[in-house]
Amino acid sequence: MPQSLNILLIEDNDDHAQMIARHLGRTDEVKPRLTRRQRLSEGLSHLTQNTVDVLLLDLGLPDSTMDSTLPVALRESPDTPIIVLSSIEDRELAVRMVHQGAQDYLCKSEINTDQLIRSIRYAIERKEIQVKLELQSKRSNAVAEITRMAISERDFGAIASKYISLVTHVLNLNAGEILLLKRQHFIPWTGSASTHADDSPPAAVLGDDSIPSQIVQQHQRSKENRHSQSRVFQLQDTPLEKWPRSSPQLGTSATGIATVIFTEHELNPYGVSFFCSQTARTFSVEEIEFIEVVTNTIATAISQNRLEADLIEKINELDNAHRRKDEFLATLSHELRTPLNVIVGYSDIIGEIEPGTREFRDALDAINKNARIEAQLISETLDISRIITGKFTLHLKPFSLEDLVDSVVVSMSITAHAKGVSLSNARESENNRLYNGDEGRIRQVLWNLLSNAIKFTPKGGQVTVRTTREGSMIQISVEDTGKGIAPESLPYVFEKFWQEESSIKRTYSGMGLGLSIVKHIVELHGGRVSALSPGVSQGAVFTVWLPDAENGNLEQGTSATTLGSSSVRPIAGATVPTKTKRSRLKDRMILVVDDDEPCCQLMQYILEAEGASVVVTQQPFEGFKLAQSQEFDCLVSDIGMPELDGYELIAKVRAWEIENHLPPLPAIALTAYGGKDHIDRARRAGFNDHHEKPLMRDKFVETVCALLSTTHST
Repeated sequence: MPQSLNILLIEDNDDHAQMIARHLGRTDEVKPRLTRRQRLSEGLSHLTQNTVDVLLLDLGLPDSTMDSTLPVALRESPDTPIIVLSSIEDRELAVRMVHQGAQDYLCKSEINTDQLIRSIRYAIERKEIQVKLELQSKRSNAVAEITRMAISERDFGAIASKYISLVTHVLNLNAGEILLLKRQHFIPWTGSASTHADDSPPAAVLGDDSIPSQIVQQHQRSKENRHSQSRVFQLQDTPLEKWPRSSPQLGTSATGIATVIFTEHELNPYGVSFFCSQTARTFSVEEIEFIEVVTNTIATAISQNRLEADLIEKINELDNAHRRKDEFLATLSHELRTPLNVIVGYSDIIGEIEPGTREFRDALDAINKNARIEAQLISETLDISRIITGKFTLHLKPFSLEDLVDSVVVSMSITAHAKGVSLSNARESENNRLYNGDEGRIRQVLWNLLSNAIKFTPKGGQVTVRTTREGSMIQISVEDTGKGIAPESLPYVFEKFWQEESSIKRTYSGMGLGLSIVKHIVELHGGRVSALSPGVSQGAVFTVWLPDAENGNLEQGTSATTLGSSSVRPIAGATVPTKTKRSRLKDRMILVVDDDEPCCQLMQYILEAEGASVVVTQQPFEGFKLAQSQEFDCLVSDIGMPELDGYELIAKVRAWEIENHLPPLPAIALTAYGGKDHIDRARRAGFNDHHEKPLMRDKFVETVCALLSTTHST
């Protein structure tokens, strides 16, 4: 059966038009439907309104020039094969026309029927091949472009925008969009760089009758498609009004195509992409393969970004863990050296104090208190070591939990009263049923929570302990009106080595271990612990839940030492003991700045015993004012102080001296932070020398003497 062809002839010469018509009428190979137009504009208008298989184009038209006719026709109808007709037998012109885009060049005076039909067939075939090659090249370039972008780009927004742009351009579609699947909701991707669109209203819900929901569920039901590759769904037979019109540019569509985007080997997809055409069409196998390739490419990019984000998060976690470890070691050094400083210092001088005197009792009291603090710090460190190595065990026996709470509250009331904090114990029931657990460890939990509550509650504040039984659980809460916890800090309060204040200017002592130990003890008992706080300066509530039943699943083991938590408190009204006078620092005025009162008293005793006149202050800002008096021969300053640390203090002193053209005051840094880094930092800050705690009397005095001797001689 002859092939039916729609042929358009643009020819203004009637004789030439009749000749072409005669040749086409003589063949049985094709069944031509010839349409003639005499002007280029008329022919181009026909092209835009009708299907044309081949265009026979005369170059010499009344409304065009020979050089512009073909370029204009190609621009207006690039997909139509064009055969140029000319009265001129010019080889160079023929070559130029073919190079410009014509499929053939025929001289009218030499045309015969076979030649014309053969030229028409070849023109159509070559144009089809050319179009296919151009489409293939366009798709290949698009795949290469999205692949390069997926490798180098870390912005999902940019990748998604390019993905939509490439698919719509290459396949001549009208619009496209991506719906991200978030917790069973399809959320429109808004074009931002962020992949989190939780604030956007959902366009559809997984499980409804919308198109994205249907194709995802269809894919999930298909066993052969349980992989992480995308799957394309043609929607020409689907009522497209069921596609949620979240993007205005989608408009009304006659045909749609959707793709499930997978990023991992699982049934739940990352999202669904949708592209639409306003004209009805069926997508070819090559077009579907193209969409699959580019969709899988962006899915790979998303997976890569997720993996990199996870890796960065893990690296940051490791960095934070190392940082916390370093901060913990520095804090551990400080916390251990501070009480040790008082113990060693008073041990050196106690032989010079007359037994039985108030001075002797004060010295023994300071040694005793700081020894207990030291023991507690060591015990907490050992507890953490046992937790990390899995050797932390419980010794179980029945005891009254309510009585234990009462006992701990009574013992902590002295500390609370000394600070001016009101401590109350609220019990909703007098039920004293026995609880099976490790009494010593539960006491440690209560002591730690109460100690923290009192420590972080200012004078005039309130701490309340409540014990209730709810169903199968016993609930113990410790509520305070203290400094509170910042919202961003709440998730970390039970982590090992974590402290909300970790700088050397921190106001409160401690190593950041207590709450981590509390959590571990409670969980070993089958319970849980939580922390709540409305925010900074709004108090906090720590709640412990313990199972109110026989806990046969608890781990048995040997008993461990139970220690509470205590704070270093200034010895109100303490006096400096009578000293055996020496003369190495005779007639020297020395300023001592340290926020720890026992340390101040100890240094004052040692220095005055050497003949020096000593002024002590626990306030660094007051120390700065005193240093400006120019009455002192030497400054001895602690490093770790609240509000203004030692580094900042000496920096202010040095700046003031330079501003007033004064000689530098000799200064010694005294710190419980050890290590070369702290020594170097102290010297860079402006200190002349550095002395580590615990304070060794003779070595400390020799350091002061050596510094004064050096500065005096210069």
